[in-house]
Amino acid sequence: MTKDKKILIVVYSILMMIISLPVILTAFGLKSPDKPLSGVTKYPEIPELSPESFYDQTFQLGVSKTLNNELPFSPSLIRFYNQVEYSFFNNITNKNVVLGDNNFLYQKWHLNTYYGKDFVGEKQIETDVAKLISIDSLLKARSKSLIIALAPGKPDIYPEYIPEYLRNNNTQRTNYNYYKEELNKTNIPFVDFNSWFKELKPNFERNLFTKNGGHWSCDAELLVLDSLISFISEVTGDSLNRIIFDTIIKQSTPNGSDADISLVCNLLFDPGFNDYYYHKFHYEKKYATDKKILVISDSFFWNIYYSGLSPVFDETQYWFYYQYKEPFESHETTKKDFITELNDANYVLLMSSPSPMNKFGWGFINNTYNTLVLNKTIKHDVEKVMEEIRNNPGLFAMIKEKAKARKISVDSMLRIDAEYICRRK
Repeated sequence: MTKDKKILIVVYSILMMIISLPVILTAFGLKSPDKPLSGVTKYPEIPELSPESFYDQTFQLGVSKTLNNELPFSPSLIRFYNQVEYSFFNNITNKNVVLGDNNFLYQKWHLNTYYGKDFVGEKQIETDVAKLISIDSLLKARSKSLIIALAPGKPDIYPEYIPEYLRNNNTQRTNYNYYKEELNKTNIPFVDFNSWFKELKPNFERNLFTKNGGHWSCDAELLVLDSLISFISEVTGDSLNRIIFDTIIKQSTPNGSDADISLVCNLLFDPGFNDYYYHKFHYEKKYATDKKILVISDSFFWNIYYSGLSPVFDETQYWFYYQYKEPFESHETTKKDFITELNDANYVLLMSSPSPMNKFGWGFINNTYNTLVLNKTIKHDVEKVMEEIRNNPGLFAMIKEKAKARKISVDSMLRIDAEYICRRK
């Protein structure tokens, strides 16, 4: 046997061992120490075997996908493939991620929002803002403050790195622009961090968004929190403890959400697109922390919440997309839960970045309006109709007859008829 053949046999044997190892481990019920893939929360289940699923091959395909997902080292093999695609072909395999110029990563739905592809229409936004005006008035009457914050979008701040093939003429209406336009016509306190970031950008030497992150950077996030505390204090007249920045640390590896887009690309190595900056800070201790804030927000509030707000507020309730409150529960909360929290709060903060604004409030606006504002109006109308019936001898006589026939009090019958009339209206 020649030397070349011996080398080929050794190489072939090693390759066969590598290929067979996952199968051997699976056969013996062993698992690899692989870290699960990021962004994958649930793997497909094997379909139920039936003549139909067998003949249309959905059963066979389901078995194949499940075995592929559950084989030991499958995540590492997928990461290896993704790394080869990125390193050698400049390709991101995650279909929801776009690789822009200068290694900027974007999420597709953020780009769709930036170009107005999810615009809900002027009428919807005008209706929402009108309801927010009513909610704001009601809360003010109860000595509470509604505050709206518009968080920035990565394409809004760094549009120059959107790849050429995706660029459009950005003249269409967007949800962010029209909400901003309508809110500017009201007296509702709102702060526009999207515009603020655009103003900061020319002279800001660090990252407002990291190249591989989809949220504002951890660095910029602390600046936002400090500005938000200052804004709430300004519009309410309440004294709140501010952030004192001690120092800033520069590092080459990301923390938290600074690499959340590259994380779901599932590469073997962090791309190392840029430097990352993290603040060391503490809070003032000038004022008592006796105020409660109720926050309805998308994920842009997440890291702010975990930065620790107890030196500023006595309690912070974070309702993630108005569906779950932190700590996140396994079931959706109810309108009754929320109204209870709202009645106890001093401040109500509604915050969103541009992309989720096609469903701005996520039910908060309609539910709060219907529960607090509309119910109050209906109660007022019922009382008014009851008074009108009392002042009409003929109608009031009919109410007395109906009450006698039903064997209930006149007041009960009067209210029943008044509510019926109001519902018909």
